[in-house]
Amino acid sequence: MKKITISVLVVALCYIATVFYIGNKTETVFQDYIANSDKSSKELYDVSVKLVSYKKSFLSSSAEVEIDVINPALRADLVEFINLPIKSNFIVNHGPIFFHDQLTFGLAKVDSNIVASEVIANAYLEEFNNYVSGDVVISTSIDFNLSGKIKAKSIIDGIDITSESKNERLAFTPIAIIIETDSNKVDSYKSSLQFKDFTINSDDFYVNVSGVRVDSNIQRMFGGIVPIGVNKGSIDDIMIRSSGLGLQPINLSIKSNTSTSESSSKLLAEGSVNLTLKNSDKFSIPIPVDSINAKVKLFGLSENDIASLNNILSISPSSNEDILLGQLELWANNLLSGGDLNYDLGVSATKDSNVVVNADIRLGYKGHKFAKSSLEETLLSLQKNVLDIVNAELEILVNKSLIKSLNKNEAVTVEMMLSGLINEGLVEENSTEYIVSASYKDRVAMVNKKDLSKDLLRELVNLKLIDSP
Repeated sequence: MKKITISVLVVALCYIATVFYIGNKTETVFQDYIANSDKSSKELYDVSVKLVSYKKSFLSSSAEVEIDVINPALRADLVEFINLPIKSNFIVNHGPIFFHDQLTFGLAKVDSNIVASEVIANAYLEEFNNYVSGDVVISTSIDFNLSGKIKAKSIIDGIDITSESKNERLAFTPIAIIIETDSNKVDSYKSSLQFKDFTINSDDFYVNVSGVRVDSNIQRMFGGIVPIGVNKGSIDDIMIRSSGLGLQPINLSIKSNTSTSESSSKLLAEGSVNLTLKNSDKFSIPIPVDSINAKVKLFGLSENDIASLNNILSISPSSNEDILLGQLELWANNLLSGGDLNYDLGVSATKDSNVVVNADIRLGYKGHKFAKSSLEETLLSLQKNVLDIVNAELEILVNKSLIKSLNKNEAVTVEMMLSGLINEGLVEENSTEYIVSASYKDRVAMVNKKDLSKDLLRELVNLKLIDSP
């Protein structure tokens, strides 16, 4: 019996010591979390996050945090409508064991609520209460893992606002935001934003957006502001109706995908967007496409380019206008002097999964070799050497089915125009497509293998963009 008692006492003492240690550790981790939140929110949104107080007890602690807007002009506009700073009280439950819905382990679990009625300025509070039934709460729960991982989840209550006349309505379902970070990797994070439904409705206008989701997986910040990683977004359904504008109902879905990475110490940014018209077959006028895809690619910005611009933007509200202009000119000149910049854009349209139009354009800036010590000198130098500062490629494919989808008169007009361009060699034709392939490189302009360099030179002289050679 004595051994059992001693064992229980040892376990109890170990648990008390662990809770005491975790209580102290939690305070440090929470302070670091608020400090990191303050740093990132200042850099990205001009918003400060300040830990006002932290009161610790054995099994739990309480903390007060203030959220404020830094930009004086913006703050002056917002303070008319909301109470600044926004105050949020946190309850910090110490680990290592939690007995909530189930048995779990961790460093701490933190909960907080921000209530709309406490944020909205008194002058507008009565009006807010007239339109919104019940209060609106932003609830946040944060799990601090023993390994240093942090998962924060915020839920913004849904709102349903109806006008007094009952003919206007704005409503959205709860919005969920999840952010996963690691205290050992401050710049990396995963995030998710999603909500089910958003509606605006009036007598002659209706918009409904449903199934919204945005996911991010970020490894680090390039230049302190551009996230390196992947972002994916989707909207399952958008319905738009307007009797006032005489439009037929439009039913869309949208998907997007962007990725940023570092290649040879330069930023490589790629993105794509797909827009699908879900009711194209319901229109009284035939719609020749039911899906549009766009993709972009940008390469060549250095980390110093991004960091310098971020620094200029961060100090711009308090900077003298002349000083700010000088900094922007210096930044622009460094950008034009730094190296090649490449931009690609591709757009395609499909009908019943068949591509009916495809256009790709690739632009390359090569003018850095003509850069001078100041922006004014650089721009003059680039103007003198305008024929040598860019490369370009263009490819356009148009399926003949697109022409056939036009009404008879329109189709005849387009075919006559295309026939003339084909005779001039500016458009090529095969059994299914019309094709334009053009390029400009090293002062040589080609269109469908036809050299038009002299024609381009003559046009540039006529437009007074260059002097006559």
